[in-house]
This record gives sequence, structure tokens and C-alpha cells, in this order.
Amino acid sequence: MKTLTALLLLLLCLPVLAAATDEGRVRGAWLLNSVKWTNAPADINPHLQSGPAEILYFRQDHTFALIYCVVNRVPKQYEAISHGDPQDVYLGKWEAQGDDIVVEYRLADRTVKIKGEALPGPIQHATIKTSRGILHLEKGSFHRSADLDKDAAEVVGGLPGVAYHLRN
Repeated sequence: MKTLTALLLLLLCLPVLAAATDEGRVRGAWLLNSVKWTNAPADINPHLQSGPAEILYFRQDHTFALIYCVVNRVPKQYEAISHGDPQDVYLGKWEAQGDDIVVEYRLADRTVKIKGEALPGPIQHATIKTSRGILHLEKGSFHRSADLDKDAAEVVGGLPGVAYHLRN
């Protein structure tokens, strides 16, 4: 009887436990939902689209990146960061706090430098809300995009570590 009661109690608690931010669920790349996609010329590739994008990237070591870039895609086939277009990369750290993800980050690199701008930039803080597999940051919502994991890892991997950017 005690085992049955314990099992029922566990089953009743599962939805509450699942509602809390599971660190395993927030890893990887998340693409802004409101990307304005532009079609490539039909003679180049009638299915190819590209658009200015914002990507949230969470690594297992709690490194966080916010990447502004151009993403190329063929719907239902692939998405990839365009390495030939400008990128702004903010680098920092993340921490799950209940249903929220608290991030601390700063501008670490940009491909088109701004005269007189010192990098790394000032530290910024934000709270990302989670809801039903969607992340919400400021006025944007983001969906998981596993296709972008490798590209985002390469962008972040090409920069000095997060400790450098938060220390300096």
C-alpha cells in the first residue's frame, strides 16, 4: 500500500517537475521565430531562403551566446549560419532558475568593426522566459533549431572563452 501511495504521489508531482526548466532542454541553438525570409533568385535555387536572424546558443558548460547573423535555409531540409555575412556575437553565461533562464553577456566580437568601439562591451543581464518549448527574450520568441547547433558552436568556439569576456 505504501508503494502504491508513493507511486501515485510521484505521478502527481511529475507535471510540476516537468514545468521547471530542465537544463538539458535549453542546450543548443534557438532561432528567432520572426525572421523575415527572402527567397533567392529562382535561377540560383528556387527553394533557398535567407534572413537576418538572432540565435540564442546554450552550451552544456553554461556558456551563453547571442548571435546576430544571416541564416540560410531550405525549408524542411536545413538551416545554416551564413559565414560570408556580418556577425555580432555576444558571449556570456547562463543559469536555469525555475522556469526562467538568467543570462549575463557582453559583445565579444563583430565582423564589421565600429570605429572607436572597445571590445568586449559592457555586461548586460536578461531573463529568458520558457513556455511550452519556446523561449521568450524581450519581445521575441525562439524555437529550437538543432540544424544550427554545429554552426553556432563554431562561431562560439572561434572566440576567447567566456571567462575572458566577463572578466575584462
